[in-house]
Amino acid sequence: MHRPTSLTELAAVFGATADGRSCRIDDGEADAPICLEGVRAERLELTGCDVDGPLLLRDCFIDDLRLSGCAAEGIVIAGCHVQRLVIRNLPPGSGVSVSEGDYERISIHDVGEISLDAIECQGGVTVTGIRGQVELNRVTAKSVSLGEQLTAAPDVRIRLSRVRVMDNLEIHDLRVLAVDLRDCLVDRNLRLRRLSATGQVVLDDVRCEGRLFLGGVTSRAAILITGSTLRDGLEGERLRSPADGSPVLTLTGSAVGSSIGVTLATQPGEVILRDTAVDGRLTFPAPSPRYRIEGVTTIGDVQLPPTPVGSTARLRELADRHFGESGATAYGVLRAAFAVRQRMREEDLCYFLQRHAEVRFLPWHRRWLGRYVLGGVLGWGVSIVPPVRALSLGILVTGLVLTATGAGKAVSPGDLPAGLTLAAALWFNVGTGLPQGLGTGRWTALAVTFTVTGLLLVTIIVGITIRRLVR
Repeated sequence: MHRPTSLTELAAVFGATADGRSCRIDDGEADAPICLEGVRAERLELTGCDVDGPLLLRDCFIDDLRLSGCAAEGIVIAGCHVQRLVIRNLPPGSGVSVSEGDYERISIHDVGEISLDAIECQGGVTVTGIRGQVELNRVTAKSVSLGEQLTAAPDVRIRLSRVRVMDNLEIHDLRVLAVDLRDCLVDRNLRLRRLSATGQVVLDDVRCEGRLFLGGVTSRAAILITGSTLRDGLEGERLRSPADGSPVLTLTGSAVGSSIGVTLATQPGEVILRDTAVDGRLTFPAPSPRYRIEGVTTIGDVQLPPTPVGSTARLRELADRHFGESGATAYGVLRAAFAVRQRMREEDLCYFLQRHAEVRFLPWHRRWLGRYVLGGVLGWGVSIVPPVRALSLGILVTGLVLTATGAGKAVSPGDLPAGLTLAAALWFNVGTGLPQGLGTGRWTALAVTFTVTGLLLVTIIVGITIRRLVR
């Protein structure tokens, strides 16, 4: 192994000469590995050089380091301080490893595997022409940009772990196996654009102080965001559903500080919000996916139609269009949004449908009690139609029965007005006791039942009416 300790000794290895603190070597050849250690230089440029083994640079201080078209078993830069590092156009099989150093700017283009570990870059890190695995670990940089492949690389993974970016982080124009970001902090915006992954795109424990933008991203499985914080919201544009019908996007255990808005390139599509807090608004730009809400998920606001919904049928259609089978949770989200806008009628309709949906999976007797008594008769305390309908039908049926049977001396057979009058008296508990001929114990018990039920329905009707008036 050659161990030059100066630019002059390095140039001699390649059969060239060095000029003071600068050295440029073109088309040189080294018959053994090279370890350049402790060198200080203003500029070092190697172009088209062949090294029989790896090329190592250790603990060097170089203002401008450029490696272009160099053939080596690998290029390793460790513990160096470089203002500008440029590595370009390495032959197949030549990878780059940069670790434990300080840099002003890093630019890597058209190389094999790339590993950046435990480095600080005051400027930006730019990687283009990706041909092999790209891994950034414990990297702090002002900005990071990864993208622009020359050819598709369906077996390549892009991995970022414990990366801190003070400006924007962008990954774009790639056809790879997977994109994996874990424990990353981005002070501004995180952009994933025009990505195609035969595996999965994963963001785990990512904190983005700006906005997460997903544009034209396609993956074999759902885009997965877990345990992350997106302070300025999430925007998805032209996302494609996986071929197996999986959700387009899944957020689990995350927090979104602003709005969420997703559009699809192909429909249908679904976005899952699981144990996620959305402080801002859920918007539905067309064509929008359906949102499935699972676990303990909270949503601050929802985009609503400007015109009144008006009926439970239209409200069900609205919930189904935007939330699919979310059931009670979806109605709860819509109810909160209507309440914020003081659209009280729609809020009450949402509450009615929400309670109806909540009893769907209860045991049969509780489901029957909730759906047909609490909802169908009492209107869950918010809808005035069910109790009015129940009271009216009760009076009508009672009047018909009394008319048909001729209830003693109180009603003559066939006298419908008298039958309805007596029925109303029984249900509303008006008049002075029971008419003569209805004084038996059974009739008394029946009258008490009518009275109690009628008073209950009247009380609910009055309560709902007063509630609407005071609101």
